Amino acid sequence: MINLPPIIIDANLICSSYNALMNHLNLFDMIAPFYAWFYTYQRKSYQKSVDQLINHINLQNLNAIDLGCGTGALTAELAKYMTIKGIDGSLNMIKEAKRLNPKLDFECITFGHVLPFQDQSTDIVFSSFVLHGLKSPKRIELLNEMKRISTSYVIILDYHEGRNPMISLVEWIEHGDYFHFMKHFKSETEQVFRHIEILKLNKHTAFYIMH
Repeated sequence: MINLPPIIIDANLICSSYNALMNHLNLFDMIAPFYAWFYTYQRKSYQKSVDQLINHINLQNLNAIDLGCGTGALTAELAKYMTIKGIDGSLNMIKEAKRLNPKLDFECITFGHVLPFQDQSTDIVFSSFVLHGLKSPKRIELLNEMKRISTSYVIILDYHEGRNPMISLVEWIEHGDYFHFMKHFKSETEQVFRHIEILKLNKHTAFYIMH
């Protein structure tokens, strides 16, 4: 019999993480209607990004999950090429997504320590501008979960390298982890994935294509 060391659970850390997550979701519940105002602009922006991605790698006719889909702008663009389900922890975001995209599949799912999907249950997991809002331990945990449920790729659309003063201000207001993310996300991905490719879209954003 192998003797394993006792697992010590820090209750304060768990409560702190839970409270931070709930505060994050409450914030996005409040701002969901404002996000919806920019839906058309987001669709146009995501259309350009997805076009570049599709020209770079073949993702057509696959199954995918869009994790942290918000009002569904990226989900709608990806749905032109694949079967995709949008999930988000904010109920109000999902309500807006369903209103704006009534023919697409959306579900409100809180991202706990384990995503409620079977191992290798989808081809690709997408996530757009979600991970920079999470603290590093939660970010790495979520990357591992995304890897677990996917068979082909985990594709992250998020900030990369050059900072924009306006983005920095907005992210400071949202109390995310933007500044740490900018410095350390590449090394965090290397802890989880063997193959990482960065497809730059502009001065500030990129696709992180990982498997």
